[in-house]
Amino acid sequence: MDDGDLALELVDGLGNVDGSSRRRRRDHVERSSRVTIFSRPGCHLCDEMKGVVDRVCHRLGLQVNQVDISTDRTLEQRYGRDIPVLAIDGRVVARHRIGEVELMEGLKRGGVAG
Repeated sequence: MDDGDLALELVDGLGNVDGSSRRRRRDHVERSSRVTIFSRPGCHLCDEMKGVVDRVCHRLGLQVNQVDISTDRTLEQRYGRDIPVLAIDGRVVARHRIGEVELMEGLKRGGVAG
């Protein structure tokens, strides 16, 4: 499973299910939100990235999914101290920090922003 599949699987909190359910979730995620931040409580870099992402996504009318990796052993192993991690359309586009200009460029590349 790649980072994108994991992001899509965690967005709705359904856990491991069959492929047809995964396709339905993927369709739902693509329609409703394409931006996911993997973080944990007490992480100052996470708070900084959330601020940048929230500002930009609010202007664009996009929903931001936030996933707390401290509640999932697999995510802790995958991301550990490498947080925050930002995924757009299920692809990791940034780790640790991102600026508004970089985020807008990533959203444009993903076809999310004009």
